[in-house]
Amino acid sequence: VWPGPLPQGWPRFWGDGQYVGDGGEALQRFWSALVWKEIRNCPGRYTTKDAAARGEAPMALLRRCGLEGPQAAGGGVQVLLDGKDPIVLRRLRGGGGLLTYCRPSGLFVHTFNTESGLARKLDALGISAHAVLPDAGSADAAVVVADGECQSLSAVFDSEEVASQAALCGCIAVLPFLLDREKNASACALVVALHRTASARAGVALTGCVGIAHDTTG
Repeated sequence: VWPGPLPQGWPRFWGDGQYVGDGGEALQRFWSALVWKEIRNCPGRYTTKDAAARGEAPMALLRRCGLEGPQAAGGGVQVLLDGKDPIVLRRLRGGGGLLTYCRPSGLFVHTFNTESGLARKLDALGISAHAVLPDAGSADAAVVVADGECQSLSAVFDSEEVASQAALCGCIAVLPFLLDREKNASACALVVALHRTASARAGVALTGCVGIAHDTTG
């Protein structure tokens, strides 16, 4: 684990080297806190065998991993599907996040998701990107159940976060037009390319792809 802030120009997410740039600095901290194993045939999605994690609710796990507060954790979503265990999904600031299956026994099955892995899962569940993102004109994040009703949570904005949100929305808009194998093969590249473009348009040099983030929007 890098002892402190990452050097200027470095990608904020490295993980196991397969999806460099497919997430933010918070996601990298989450990756470094536990041992993760990629789910077979699910690019960008991982599980952990950490015994303590199975008894921890999602926010408790994030707190243990040093991801407290709105600077690290963004909007949360609860998904309720007939005949299925409840799912709690929380996107981390900068991209990527935690998706947890809540068993009736009180145990939790946590999955680590890069931003593209998160996008594919949202697509599979039929959930809009806006469900996990704050409103463009406000500081609100949404908690969504199956019938689409929402309530608000606070979130914090900055230019690079807005660029990452735009990339997620763009990726999810494209995915329904692709076959499953095409989604698996292209989602990471889509997220990275869209983030780069959105960052440039926002006047932010994309960390790890262009340079140090800075706000020139005035």
